[in-house]
Amino acid sequence: MRITINNKEIECNEEQTILEVAKKNNIEIPTLCYQEGFEAKSVCRICVVEVNNKLLPSCSTKVKQGMIINTESKKALEARKINTELLMAKHNGTCFDEDKNHELCKIAKDVGIRQVC
Repeated sequence: MRITINNKEIECNEEQTILEVAKKNNIEIPTLCYQEGFEAKSVCRICVVEVNNKLLPSCSTKVKQGMIINTESKKALEARKINTELLMAKHNGTCFDEDKNHELCKIAKDVGIRQVC
């Protein structure tokens, strides 16, 4: 099947998620809760993308023939920033999981949150 991500036509199969197809094609989508080899949780919502004017989590949304996906739309970027801000509100800088802490801080900087870790 064929889908479009950021104006690039890509071949994929129906078993893949948007995130998996993006990664395979060197299209970066930030994610916090997704761990390869585990079932997607769709909890952090950092990986949202815009599909037909709707925001969907790329880690758990299976691709469908003809999908037009935008990973960098204004709507997706704003939602990603808001979701990161919500996660940062609970973050007190003393996370017990160093890797997740580091990744959250990196994402926060990437989405334009100035006061981070």
